[in-house]
Amino acid sequence: MADLVGQTIGNYQIIQRLGRGGMADVYKAFHTGLAVHRALKVIRPEFVAEEGFKERFQREAQAVAALRHPNIVQMHDFGVQDNLYYMVMEFVEGQDLKSYLTQHGQVRPFSQVAVILEQVASALGYAHGRNVVHRDIKPANIMLTPEGQAILMDFGIAKMLAMEERMTQTGVGIGTPAYMSPEQARGQSDVGPPADIYSLGIVLYEMLTGRVPFSADTPLAVMLKAINDPLPPPREFSPDIPDVLQGVVLKATAKDPALRYQTAAAFVDALKRSLNQAPGAPIPPDLLPPDENATQVTPEKATTPGAVKSKSKKKKTQAKQQRMPWLLLGGAVLVILCLLAGAAGVGAYFWLRPAPSLATWQFIVDASQGMNETINDRTKMDIARAALAKELEILPGNVNAGLRVFGGGVSGTEPCRDTKLLVEPATGQGGRLVNSLAGVTPAGEAPLTEAIVQAIGDFDLTRDTHNTLIIITAGLDTCEADAVGQLQILSQRLGIEFDLQLIGLGVSEGDRVQLEEMAQAAGGEYHDAQSEEDIQRVVAEAVAELPQTPAQPGGAVSAEGQIPLGQYVSGKITTPEDTASYTFAASAGQTIYFDVENTTEGTYFKLTAPDGRTEIFNIYNSDQGPIVLEQAGDYTLLVDPDGDNVPAYEFVIWDVNPSTIAGGAIEPGKFTSGEIKIPGQTASYTFEGTAGQTIYFDVQNTSQGTYFNLTAPDGRTEVFNIYNSDQGPIVLEQAGTYTLTVDPDSANKPAFEFILWDIDPPVIEGGAIEFGEFVSGKIEIPGQTATYTFEGEAEQTLYFDVQNTSEGTYFTLTAPDGRTEVFNIYNSDQGPLVLEQAGTYTLTVDPDSANKPAYEFTLWDVDPPVIEWGSIEFGEFVSGEIEIPGQTETYTLEGSAGQSILFDLQNSSQGTYFILYAPDGRTEIFNIYNSDTGPVELPETGTYTLTVDPDSASKPAYEFVIQLQN
Repeated sequence: MADLVGQTIGNYQIIQRLGRGGMADVYKAFHTGLAVHRALKVIRPEFVAEEGFKERFQREAQAVAALRHPNIVQMHDFGVQDNLYYMVMEFVEGQDLKSYLTQHGQVRPFSQVAVILEQVASALGYAHGRNVVHRDIKPANIMLTPEGQAILMDFGIAKMLAMEERMTQTGVGIGTPAYMSPEQARGQSDVGPPADIYSLGIVLYEMLTGRVPFSADTPLAVMLKAINDPLPPPREFSPDIPDVLQGVVLKATAKDPALRYQTAAAFVDALKRSLNQAPGAPIPPDLLPPDENATQVTPEKATTPGAVKSKSKKKKTQAKQQRMPWLLLGGAVLVILCLLAGAAGVGAYFWLRPAPSLATWQFIVDASQGMNETINDRTKMDIARAALAKELEILPGNVNAGLRVFGGGVSGTEPCRDTKLLVEPATGQGGRLVNSLAGVTPAGEAPLTEAIVQAIGDFDLTRDTHNTLIIITAGLDTCEADAVGQLQILSQRLGIEFDLQLIGLGVSEGDRVQLEEMAQAAGGEYHDAQSEEDIQRVVAEAVAELPQTPAQPGGAVSAEGQIPLGQYVSGKITTPEDTASYTFAASAGQTIYFDVENTTEGTYFKLTAPDGRTEIFNIYNSDQGPIVLEQAGDYTLLVDPDGDNVPAYEFVIWDVNPSTIAGGAIEPGKFTSGEIKIPGQTASYTFEGTAGQTIYFDVQNTSQGTYFNLTAPDGRTEVFNIYNSDQGPIVLEQAGTYTLTVDPDSANKPAFEFILWDIDPPVIEGGAIEFGEFVSGKIEIPGQTATYTFEGEAEQTLYFDVQNTSEGTYFTLTAPDGRTEVFNIYNSDQGPLVLEQAGTYTLTVDPDSANKPAYEFTLWDVDPPVIEWGSIEFGEFVSGEIEIPGQTETYTLEGSAGQSILFDLQNSSQGTYFILYAPDGRTEIFNIYNSDTGPVELPETGTYTLTVDPDSASKPAYEFVIQLQN
């Protein structure tokens, strides 16, 4: 394809080619009307000529354009001009991860790996939740911005270009061979999110080792290795990788998709937990690499709901044994399953995920005085809080979760009836559960049996959902003498479906036996726990037991006809020629939200008004709303498969009433929380602001993706519009009533928590500082900064030494001209640096995001920057000490060509580099860190210089001898 630089496409003037790939060329372009830069991706002509391309291009471009996430490059537009099909993307400044790895090899420290991949995983989790699979995850598609963001590029391109067909024809796979999952390499067209997890695992492998696991002379050979060869353990190339971190890599890159992490959130959670693992500690089972030779049990279909008591561990084992004959059919069963799902494409994966309100979990946590006991210097309550905080973050979004506690005086009643429901079961409540438990102080009796009795009433027994009690206790019931007998009676008369998981946290052997009897009496299971990992394991096992067949709340409709709003509807198209239609009654002015829960294949949904002519929407595999209806009467929804598809589908039409929740006035500095109950609903808050006032918006928690929009008093000016993130500091320009709108992303129903801070003063003036002076300070309000000044001279050498920061903090030094930035660093030292201007320098302490750090630093005048100690002799014992951070010391030595020398380090009190330069002053003979050298042959005759250079802000004492070997 000819170079398009200088041409104009639409409103975009092409100014630079950024890259050329096998499928498209990418250009930097300038929008002549908006005066902004964009990136244009122009599809190569050979792909445009393929059958069906135009339809795929429009369909996939629309799907990608609907993705709005801070870590996904935004598509602004798409179009065609002179048979050039193009997409207009956000132009992202920065460096791609591929270039970074080319320059640096590995990424260290390991925590930086997690920072990057957590953002990429967040983007993937968001996309996967909308039935969009990337298919080409690789370092070249991950941009790193100067602000520290990781942006995922090139969504949907592989599918848009129908690479499935090209795989069959040419053997070229979907994506890039080095990062391609085995199922992609085989040419399977129905790859789902686990394929992206595999590719992200390979990216993790490369970030840790500086190389990809499989390489060969041809792309096909690489793909065959991905299918057949075991992954080389990353520790073979980088022994500093912890075993537990290696386990995460191996699990993410398992050959079998079912053995990988099933969500991006689970992957990154395991990654972060692996980095927090204590050295030498046993690896938790969920972080172990998979045994790919182990027998895999196919999930059992859910039975018709009925009066079923909780299942004991023995019964669960029997159920698994009963499923074993299916496994003996081996490949035959798998082939049948693949044939059934083969036409489903990407959506087939989501058909298997749990449906909305699939299960209800009630957590019951001991708040009695027994939770003040410690295990390895941590109270039992701290362990329980930490375990639930981690697991609730990745709890499936369609699981209702609630919290009840017993003990602690929570109910205000007599001690042996002291139990209280703190959080009613509902979806998206992880943050509320964690915060509610944080406010409980352990004390008093432990009425465990009473809590179980009361918790049964917490379930909504009118719904056919999977109910589970998960109980964490420090010991026995201190109120009920015959707890076992009481639970047996309770179990016999319940007649409802529920599981009971009883966790004894650090209990004695005698208590363990009685707790085990209690669990058995209620038809449940008992688990011993000594750590938060043990508790997490129980919760993870409970997740694995969730039924996989969607629940049908309230008698869900599966056939065509009249449907009530808010009703869960499912159906199946049996032949490509078929459509399905549904009707519902609505009134003028009513607000609705159309929520697609699932489609196994591409499907159009078309809503027509009562007049039979007005089209309300015509959408493809996506949600729509909120929509204000203009006519009263019966609306008709048509379900129309795309092409030859025969999809199964699930949807809900919500009555958004009220459309906006009036949250009322918020007070700066006060904690505010709320929850959206209906998809399409928003919440509105107000506060009074003055012109010139500085504020900071601090998001404490959101259980799902949410936009926060602040509008000025004029009702038009948008102060900010952010996604799941903080904003500020912001200087308000108008006086009056500001409006904050909480707007969930798509069909989300988030719980949210935030604080609006009044930053007064916005800048703390710390005053003048002296060289060598220990300086400490504390930021009290998010968004606040602190400044310090000092007098500097041109050519003066300084070293900035950060002694401590309690949270992430930027330190920026500005020259006397007020414009020149001398440095801008994050939680680190800087120097030695030579000042270029004379005058007053300003140091700004700027916390990262909503941090409120305490900090300590010293600014050193490195005078002299280099201490020249003169000549030393071979065999001479030399000692010295660095007095000022950033200072170096030098020694000279006369040497002759061909002499063999040995550097013998006797002692170094801190990390130090020892560098020997040849007589030309440039060539390094050796550069070592706190160590000796072997025999080194001098290349020429002359004066050699040894430089002693401390690591960072070290001030070492050192001793050495340079020995002559011949």
